[in-house]
Amino acid sequence: MITVSGARLHVRRQGQGPRVIFTHCSLGTISTWRPLLACLPDVAACLLDLPDHGQSDQTPEGTNSQRFAADGIVHLADGPVHLVGHSFGATATLLAALELGERVQSLTLIEPVQFAAARGSEAFNDHGMIFQKIDQAIQNGESRLAAQRFLELWGEPNAWHDLPATAQAALAAMIHVIPAQTGAPRDDVNGILCHGRLEGFHAPVRLIEGSESHPVVAAVHDHLEQRFANVERHIINGAGHMNPITQARDVAHIIRPLLVS
Repeated sequence: MITVSGARLHVRRQGQGPRVIFTHCSLGTISTWRPLLACLPDVAACLLDLPDHGQSDQTPEGTNSQRFAADGIVHLADGPVHLVGHSFGATATLLAALELGERVQSLTLIEPVQFAAARGSEAFNDHGMIFQKIDQAIQNGESRLAAQRFLELWGEPNAWHDLPATAQAALAAMIHVIPAQTGAPRDDVNGILCHGRLEGFHAPVRLIEGSESHPVVAAVHDHLEQRFANVERHIINGAGHMNPITQARDVAHIIRPLLVS
């Protein structure tokens, strides 16, 4: 455990090689990275449980989970480091990277849901309409329905129905954290997209997306790709939002050159 802002974040360290901090997606845990790490056995991985997830504490009052998670990443980066984040974890990773600056050797963002970057697009509006239905189900106390809708939005086809009942129940019990998380990337409350901020980051950046993900991801990447100084964008054909699990070998193939350069 590490202590940040008076609360604890759970960390696991494993392996030897280039130092890499991995931050997972919403409703996941550090175990979510298992398929990708199996394809990257020669790295010194530092795995962070997001706030409100796994064995980490809840987000302290007076902050937001994106800020809290980013503070944890900054705390862990006590030297040169590579950063890898997925989904909401990628938004916290991006915030941390901007603050760490030259300590970051490379930055890999796998479908970062920094929705504010897509504001004004049709995809942003469509995602907002879907999310309203998820939020309404939560407010109505229909946690299983909310979790199902969330997984249908971001998971593989039939992902909800393919889960055992125990896993469905676990996701339903966690779904209440989603509305609290969404505000920071939707409204850019931590100023990630402020003028000149992305342009001033010079480490190599890789944007990874699945061809079958919700179009809001591509809209976010369109914005980020235009603003980063040193960026490559990779689209994995046939993959969805959970590509670090479903197409781990493809993701590892994209990341590995950054780690050994």
